[in-house]
Amino acid sequence: MPKLVSIVIPAYNCGEFIAETLESVLNQTYPRFEIIVVDDGSTDSTEGIVRGYVEKHPEKVVYYRQENGGAAKTRNVGLSHAKGEYIAFLDGDDIFFPEKLEKTIAFLEQYHNYALVYTDMFLIDDEGHFLKHWLESKKYFDQGHIFINLLKECFFIPSSVVIRKEILDQVGGFDENIRYTEDADLWLRIAKHHQIGLIKEPLVKWRIHQGNTSKDIKSGTENMIKVFEKQFFSSDINAEAKKILRKRLAEKYFDLGYHGYRISDYRWAKDLFLKSFLFRPYWKTGVYGVISFFFFCFAKVQSKEIYYGKGVGQ
Repeated sequence: MPKLVSIVIPAYNCGEFIAETLESVLNQTYPRFEIIVVDDGSTDSTEGIVRGYVEKHPEKVVYYRQENGGAAKTRNVGLSHAKGEYIAFLDGDDIFFPEKLEKTIAFLEQYHNYALVYTDMFLIDDEGHFLKHWLESKKYFDQGHIFINLLKECFFIPSSVVIRKEILDQVGGFDENIRYTEDADLWLRIAKHHQIGLIKEPLVKWRIHQGNTSKDIKSGTENMIKVFEKQFFSSDINAEAKKILRKRLAEKYFDLGYHGYRISDYRWAKDLFLKSFLFRPYWKTGVYGVISFFFFCFAKVQSKEIYYGKGVGQ
């Protein structure tokens, strides 16, 4: 008998797309799966549409609802209900090709030394029109021991992945203290000690639209710093990885500092440029740090002059 696959679908206000997402799973050529939809507090038609599928396919589809808590918590709730030996993730606006499960499970059944397998994807717009191949935009994608490459670039996303449930049990699922980049954190924790597989064929359609591209860039960068610092300060990191992490952390702190500089928050900017410089000294970081410090001091002097000037005039 084929092994059971649990497809965990986090859903938040995806009523426009969720039916197509569910149909793409129900039309899989692989015969044995369960669909676990976890609604992260949707306020649109998502709940009604999914409950309709539960009524039509009670043996295949289950639905859980929670207060809005973010993607990491939503996926972890789904994992807590999963009964399968394999876990597939699918966001509520993405689409599986019919052979997605069949080909990824066959790969994992053949190569037992791989913890998970990811695939190429088609990027599509909100109307389903093709935009490009996912891996065309990636430089470091590979398979096997890819921890170092993943530090340089995150080149797969949850909807492209099928993973062994026992691996998720070992590493503890998604870190709920990290938002937006919780998947990158999980992949790094797995890839540090396990091999990762790749199927270069596109088996997923990843939908790009306003609802999933308007994330706060500042928060995304802050959370990526959390991911990298988690690895940098871990006890089992080697010298090569630490060198790469110094570079990545310097880049991310510089990006945040430059954001602070552009919005004239010089107190914040100077501190971030200093952190960037400490991880990896670079002339550009030093220059922006000095300029931010100068503007910060100038602003303090100006504020004092205004304060005392008003005081004298009164």
